[in-house]
Amino acid sequence: MENASNTRFSSLRSAAEALRSSDTMTENKPSIRDIFDSEESALLRLAYGICGQRETAEDIVQEAFLRLHEHWAEVQYPLDLLYRSIRNLALNHIRDHRKESPMQEGEEWQSESPMASEVLGKMKAVVRLRMVKR
Repeated sequence: MENASNTRFSSLRSAAEALRSSDTMTENKPSIRDIFDSEESALLRLAYGICGQRETAEDIVQEAFLRLHEHWAEVQYPLDLLYRSIRNLALNHIRDHRKESPMQEGEEWQSESPMASEVLGKMKAVVRLRMVKR
């Protein structure tokens, strides 16, 4: 009986030691700069893969790092937070900007509506016709 309780206590001690060692690992977590240097390109690829716009992807990654910085003291797993934040920010951007579509370089803005000068010319012609009929 005493041997079984010693085994239980030893397993509890080893679990407590494992928790303590994981706590010391979080105390020795890398700096934000280290994470930025090592993960920036992967994070940019993730954001770009979701939203499809380079400038927007850069903004999303920057925003995610700002959020990480604001909560740095409470964060135990910074990479998890970054990847989740970037995913959520990119999906939010898509949801909020559905009607926007980027123009390609060299592409001119075209509209199916008539030019303003055409509309104005037609309006002047209608006014002249009304004046003549009176």
